[in-house]
Amino acid sequence: REATPGFYLNGGSHGEILLPGRQLKTRPTVGQLVDVFVYRDSEDRLVATTAAPYAMVGEFAYLRVVSVNPRIGVFLDWGLEKDLLLPIREQTVPLREGAWLVVLLVLGESPLGYNAVVNHTHRGLFYFSDLSGALATGQALDAFIKAVRPDGKIDLTLNGRRVGYQKIAPVADRIMAALKASPKGRLALHDGSPPEEIRATFEVSKKAFKQAIGTLFKAKQIVIEETGIRLP
Repeated sequence: REATPGFYLNGGSHGEILLPGRQLKTRPTVGQLVDVFVYRDSEDRLVATTAAPYAMVGEFAYLRVVSVNPRIGVFLDWGLEKDLLLPIREQTVPLREGAWLVVLLVLGESPLGYNAVVNHTHRGLFYFSDLSGALATGQALDAFIKAVRPDGKIDLTLNGRRVGYQKIAPVADRIMAALKASPKGRLALHDGSPPEEIRATFEVSKKAFKQAIGTLFKAKQIVIEETGIRLP
């Protein structure tokens, strides 16, 4: 519907959202679809604009500091009338007007865990289920890549050993099953066996086989001999 300040759009569960008239080059009609970006204005109201910001949530951008408020943080030019706030708690070094910096636009915690920046270039996620405690904003950590998703986002973990064992465990289980099925509890395979023999027996690489028997040996589940492996 049309009103004095502009046009109100159907925002679904968010109610009506104002699109200021000055944002439009031509007058729209009721029922017409328009492509807009929605954000909150200085009074925390949802407002629409036909302008495109330099980056969306989840994207990186190289932005300039346009003003500084010592109490709350700095404001960045991101292509819209309302500047983007970078809170003090998110700053790793003091920033001045005119400074340029790379930022990641986030809404805060993901429903699944904590968002993170990997090597200053990629977006990662620590799952709540993998953490033993809370993480702090701006905290720098050494982490391990758990998986790379099809959309390019990276799943992270602080427990690299656990990730490694999850990959080795199926191989170790097959080795133990083969040893228990052997009449003498012994296999004529060892860390010096040809890769072809290992792959023909367990369908894994020699590296995976060596990691698996190393794990089993440390757990005292097998004995490694010069000519093979056996149960204790």
